[in-house]
Amino acid sequence: MANRKREKCEAIGCFEKNIIGRKYCRTHWNEHMRRTRPKKRVPLTDKQKQERAEIRKMKRKKYKKDNHDRLMEHQRKYKRNKQEKIRQEVFLKIGNGKCHCCNESNQRFLTLHHVNHDGYLHRKERTVHQIYKDILDGNCDYEIIVLCYNCNCGIQLSPSKICPHKTEEDNAE
Repeated sequence: MANRKREKCEAIGCFEKNIIGRKYCRTHWNEHMRRTRPKKRVPLTDKQKQERAEIRKMKRKKYKKDNHDRLMEHQRKYKRNKQEKIRQEVFLKIGNGKCHCCNESNQRFLTLHHVNHDGYLHRKERTVHQIYKDILDGNCDYEIIVLCYNCNCGIQLSPSKICPHKTEEDNAE
């Protein structure tokens, strides 16, 4: 390690040796730090707080305007993922994630079926996602089961309101 030469303090009229690596002696270094160190913050007045809040509000508004498409796409993805998660929870709660009739387990094919065929009334009262929330909370007054889309359509289209899987099984016996 090379010896550093201690020079004189750069303060006018001081002949003390400076601190190694600094340009001032100990006395003048402390004084220099006192002068250059930031002072404590003074509390803002209510008017200043209000002005700053208005500025933040304007900046937020401008940011939202400039990035509207990107923000909306992010919001759509978030909402879609959240709703899909709720939908899967409903199917797991009601039918263990399987069709009641044919045991189809692919989540994309599963639907809710109102046993008493009063789903149109239920959807008039509540949206689909409100119905999902009611089912998860245990507040649903309607009798609902999980069916795959084929079984659900088969029940709706058959005059006897029985799934085609059931009638084929009865005919085979």
